[in-house]
Amino acid sequence: MVRGWRQVAAALTAGLLLAGCTEPPVEEPMPPEPPTTQTSAPPTELTPTPSPSPSPSATPTRISRDPVMGMVGLPTSIDPATADDDPSQMVVLNIYQRLMSAEPGGELKPDAATDCLFTQPDEMTCTLQEGLQFGNGMPITLEDVKRSIERAKRLGASQASRAVFASLDEVVIDGEELRFRLDRADRDFGFALASPAASIVPASYPDDEPLAPGGLPTGSGPFELVSQREGLWTLTRNPHYRGFTPAASPVVNLQFFSSSIELEQAVGTGEVDAAWHGIDARGRHRLGRLAYEQSGVSVVEGGTMMQLLRWDPDQPGYADADLRQAVDGALTEVRTQDSLLPWGDPNGTPSFSMGEAPARWEGEPRTVRLSWTDSPDLADLGHDVVTALEAAGITVTLVAPGEPADLTLLEYRSWTGESVDWLHPYLQAAPEESRAKLTEWEAIARGSSDADQRRAAIQAIQQQSAVDLVVIPLQQLPDQVQLGPGAALAETSFGPNWLPGLWGLTRS
Repeated sequence: MVRGWRQVAAALTAGLLLAGCTEPPVEEPMPPEPPTTQTSAPPTELTPTPSPSPSPSATPTRISRDPVMGMVGLPTSIDPATADDDPSQMVVLNIYQRLMSAEPGGELKPDAATDCLFTQPDEMTCTLQEGLQFGNGMPITLEDVKRSIERAKRLGASQASRAVFASLDEVVIDGEELRFRLDRADRDFGFALASPAASIVPASYPDDEPLAPGGLPTGSGPFELVSQREGLWTLTRNPHYRGFTPAASPVVNLQFFSSSIELEQAVGTGEVDAAWHGIDARGRHRLGRLAYEQSGVSVVEGGTMMQLLRWDPDQPGYADADLRQAVDGALTEVRTQDSLLPWGDPNGTPSFSMGEAPARWEGEPRTVRLSWTDSPDLADLGHDVVTALEAAGITVTLVAPGEPADLTLLEYRSWTGESVDWLHPYLQAAPEESRAKLTEWEAIARGSSDADQRRAAIQAIQQQSAVDLVVIPLQQLPDQVQLGPGAALAETSFGPNWLPGLWGLTRS
């Protein structure tokens, strides 16, 4: 996982002075042009129907002097228990508070808690700060925290909720303390309490269903969401917040765009001060060029995203091991990632073949349904996957996001940054015949105090993933924030899974 922080503009300038180069370096490989070979769907249908997106702003003028963060696509939920997409997770991170906080790859820090400590290998005990309040002035109680965690685990509608609370058995109030009792030792549970899914919500949130869309949430984080106009949300500094990440700017706006090129242009013209989520590889390359030319644009390297191909266990193709193997073999030229763990992870081990001649399907004619989420990078990768599968003799039918699909392209971040959490998509989708040994290995990976035992277990899971082939790694991408002229983002402005924290966004 990329754990460093750098301003790419400065790095590129330094490289130019040292090497005497006359051409700017390339930030990442350029994606190929859309395929010209005939597929099962007409070329105009190669991209699944996107989810509804907000209209971009009508003019390229600034909304205000307050910092503006731009994104492509609206959040789908501002309820921590159901926020699953990147924009939703980012908003949740900024308007709610959690017991703990953590910088990416860093140590846990108390936020709403004064401390959270393991009192047993399978029990963590937390003490709540006194005098905490929600944005509406109501006090935060131990019962609020207990109910919030139990509600998120019970609703379990998001990948985040299912992942971080997998080991949680029960939450008990014991005097002035909150005890989290686990069904197994889990050394990473403290990071679960720092994740967006662990956000504290008030008693007014319904017990058994998500918060209705369109309303204003009640949180206790660094910001309050005070307005949701079309294409523009306004957040103001929460005067009641007491925690690890106070807001540097009194007001921050979120502006939503309908395409990568519109957001890219908004960064270059200064319409927005920062951009995250939605600028495609070509746009990132062009903005990298502007940074190289010292135009006032700069690029901040955040974390890492993995692009994965996942079989749906509820669809018939999942049970066909020969077809799964054929799909994997057809994608060896597309794949640039040979493990479910990112490059540089100390527990990573090569498990999948890549850079080899693709295999061809020799069985009965088969058709697979393919979908991907609304991401410009996945759209580019989707073209390559369709071309490779069709060339291997497997017919592809494209379906819209949310419709039944045998295969789904998705982007994934580890919620804690720990090695075992990069394996979560596979562990959730693993076939029944592998689950007993995977459960044993995961328990060692999360609970053992012996680093060698943990590494061996994590590597065994990776190797088994290349046998089961239900989740296939394809590519790894940098997770960046592009900054416009006069904008700055503090080094501490990322959550534990590299979601941007608006608390460190400022403009001069």
